[in-house]
Formats: sequence, structure tokens, C-alpha cells
Amino acid sequence: MNYQKLTEPDLRFSTEGKSLPETRDRRDWSDRLRQGATLIINGVHQRVPAVAQLAANLRCDIGYETHVNLYCSPARQQGFDCHYDTHDVLILQIDGEKKWFVYRETVSYPTSNMPSSKQLQLTEPPYLECTLRAGDLLYIPRGHWHYAVACEQPSLHLTVGIECQTGLDWLG
Repeated sequence: MNYQKLTEPDLRFSTEGKSLPETRDRRDWSDRLRQGATLIINGVHQRVPAVAQLAANLRCDIGYETHVNLYCSPARQQGFDCHYDTHDVLILQIDGEKKWFVYRETVSYPTSNMPSSKQLQLTEPPYLECTLRAGDLLYIPRGHWHYAVACEQPSLHLTVGIECQTGLDWLG
């Protein structure tokens, strides 16, 4: 963080499932981390050459645009409430361990104008509970509700968003 010019929305924090208000004061960043907030850095593929190469290779292999975000969560903390993404997601655990809870979709093939914040969350149990360790990979299809909690140590993972085309894209 000391060598990057990070500003919101590329750098943000969340705690207890909620995003924290924007702040440009780096002292606030340190305070938030000490208080147990999850650090999110969006667009890591635009800042780190090795991650840029990963994103480019994936784009070449699968044929869809990708973007990579970084999540650093303190031990035993949940960065976000249960939600779904409107794109497919690959989770690559870099360090520590994180327990994931994945639920079925409630909206088939949601588009970017159908955020999970406007949908009713499932009340049934997850179809997948798993703990990712360094080097593990998890695929979560778009529209599948999920959340994660860091285990006994801080957790660092990359999320690769995959912008697959939809039927609406083809019609357009």
C-alpha cells in the first residue's frame, strides 16, 4: 500500500458485512485495520505485473474479460454479508484460511442491473461449506449467494471476476 496511489473506490474497507464510509486519510486506514476491518483493493490486475499476467492468461484461455480484487481479512472476521455477484467468480486463497458458505441462486443469470441488495436472501442451508487454504481455488457461479469468514489467522485471497456474456449480450 505504501508504493501505490490508492484511492476509493479502488481501496475500501468493510466490517461486520457492511462497507465503511470513504476516507482518504491513511491514518484512518491503519485504524480500520487494527479495529478488524477487511481491506479490499480493486483492480489488482492493473497494479501488480504477476496478477496482470494471470488475468491476461485467463482472458486468453476462457475468452472473457476478467478483473482481480484482493481481500485481506483479520482472523475470525466476515468482510461482507451474504450476497451474490452478477459475474462468475474464482477465489484463489493466497494466505491463511477462510471458510466459505455457498447457497443456490434465487435469480437465474442475474445481470448488473439486478444486484443482490434488491433481492430476498435464501433461508435454506448452504449447499457448500468449505475451508480454503493457501493455494486452494473455489468457483462460484454468478447468482449464487455466498459469504466467507476468516479462520484463526488473517486471510488473504484474490477474487477473479469473469464477465461472461449473457443471452442479452448476444441479442444486443
